[in-house]
Amino acid sequence: MAGMDEHLSAAPAGAALIPPLLEATRHKHAELIFLPRDSPQQEGEAWSFARFHDEVRFLAAALLSLGFERGQRIGLFADNRRAWILVDQALAATGLVSVPRGRDTAPAELQMIAEHSGCSAVFFEDEEHAAPMRTRLPQLRCWTLDGDGADSLQQLLQLGRELFARGEAESLLLQAREAIEPEDILTIVYTSGTTDSPKGVVLTHRNVRSNVDAACAVLDIEPGGRMLSILPAWHMYERIKEYVALARGCPIIYTDTRRLKNDLRELSPQLVAFVPRIWEQLAAGLKARLEEAPRYKRALLAPVFALGARVAAGKAGPLTRALHQRLSRTLLAPLWKALGGQLRIGVSGGSALPVEVDRFLVSLGLPIVQGYGLTETSPVVSVRDPQHNRAETVGAPLPETEIQIRSPEGAVLAPGENGEIWIRGPQVMRGYYRDEAKTRAVLDDNGWLHSGDLGHIDQGGELSILGRCKDTIVLKSGENVEPEPIECQLRTSPWIHQVMLVGQDKKQVGALVVPDYERVAKEASHGEEPKIRLHQTLRQEFDRLLGEGSAFRPVDRVGPFHVMDKPFSYEDGTETETLKLRRKVIHQSFAREIEAMFETGEAKMRGRL
Repeated sequence: MAGMDEHLSAAPAGAALIPPLLEATRHKHAELIFLPRDSPQQEGEAWSFARFHDEVRFLAAALLSLGFERGQRIGLFADNRRAWILVDQALAATGLVSVPRGRDTAPAELQMIAEHSGCSAVFFEDEEHAAPMRTRLPQLRCWTLDGDGADSLQQLLQLGRELFARGEAESLLLQAREAIEPEDILTIVYTSGTTDSPKGVVLTHRNVRSNVDAACAVLDIEPGGRMLSILPAWHMYERIKEYVALARGCPIIYTDTRRLKNDLRELSPQLVAFVPRIWEQLAAGLKARLEEAPRYKRALLAPVFALGARVAAGKAGPLTRALHQRLSRTLLAPLWKALGGQLRIGVSGGSALPVEVDRFLVSLGLPIVQGYGLTETSPVVSVRDPQHNRAETVGAPLPETEIQIRSPEGAVLAPGENGEIWIRGPQVMRGYYRDEAKTRAVLDDNGWLHSGDLGHIDQGGELSILGRCKDTIVLKSGENVEPEPIECQLRTSPWIHQVMLVGQDKKQVGALVVPDYERVAKEASHGEEPKIRLHQTLRQEFDRLLGEGSAFRPVDRVGPFHVMDKPFSYEDGTETETLKLRRKVIHQSFAREIEAMFETGEAKMRGRL
């Protein structure tokens, strides 16, 4: 295993670097609009690719003039906005290493990240965000993206303009640009830590550029196609999408949950990338509208669903797919209008999309493609082909990417067998920053990454995800239960908003359930105790979704359960930024409730014997 030194020698190769992406797009699409908005909350002046290219050069020149050198780490602790990608690209252009994180990260965690990565300076969102960190990190140079004071992004940009005016910038930029090599570190991304403390994932220029090129090759994205941006920019899932937009000459439109519905309808994006929670909410709304529609309207939609079932099963040829699309856009015109009418690709990633939701959206004719990846793989490993969009899978590996399914002993398994997903390819990280032991635990000498995810590959070479190895619940009987597929199935219930399975070393699986409280309030019976009625309804839903006739085993069925008083959330630390459950935190925070739930359940079982 290579050591975690700052740079590895390699022959310069522009095709394996990030800066040439902007340079090439500036040359081909100078006047196309790249950033119509400043942020989700602020419109601002629209920037073309030419304007963005100039601003990146101003900032890059300013940083070099202040003495920052290739390989130094610079923190970027801010939210998704124009200034974020401006700083990001300026750091890449100078050979500096970005260390990104969101502004809503706890100060103690930001301090840990800055200190562990050895940051020389940090960009913060604003002075309110920067002030407490100046006290914690007095040795660091700090700038703010907002404002125009002495320590602001605007002052750095002004310094850069002055350097260009004096003719001092070009030589600085050229020298820095020529020094960057493909194996230089581009970014250190600290993982969100669903089961462990954050680790600094080291990604090189070659890692990320290979992923951009592969994604562009697989997804047919035309220059000028509008992309909505709603996820945290520091997360590699969102970041790679923005790099693809940069490479393909596509505008990025920043939005948020408050503006999303209107922006979809009014701005007509061609590409969106959401986490499953957003797709689940969309599917739930569509199902409710279909259920409320008159019977004759539902009958009119029968051909759409009939053809859609074939498409979702991967059994439709080009003519069938084309007919399905034509019928969908005609008979479901209000749906397409609500999505802007021009959506060509909707990506789901970050975690597993429930199978029933996946099938439903594809059967409607929506161009939903599910992908799979990790921060450690820059991040994309596989994605479904829009022209062969079979639901339930996450597609075939990207070009130059290998996937194997292995047993716990490391033996390669045959198609259809379940095991751990191992990955090898140009996008696989160099390792974890300053942590050789954890690097060796997941990355072998032949470049194979143990993903920690469970899955299988079908005869056609497409990958399906089952969950995380660490999340496997081993019951007292020795039976293994994979919680994620069961949780995905339960979330298709209109009564269940969130759910987490528990039960390690117990007789049966239990669940922590967050119900859809709006539905509970709306449909609560006046003649019965609401709490009793809710528990009865949830038990019926568990039986309906996991009982006889389902694809689940008896051992997968939920026994005792506890209804949560409030949702899991990023704000209270029980979810990550991409809405994954922090299982370890939840187990620790609700240990009493979990134990009491099982004690009550076992007492009831004894009472029936």
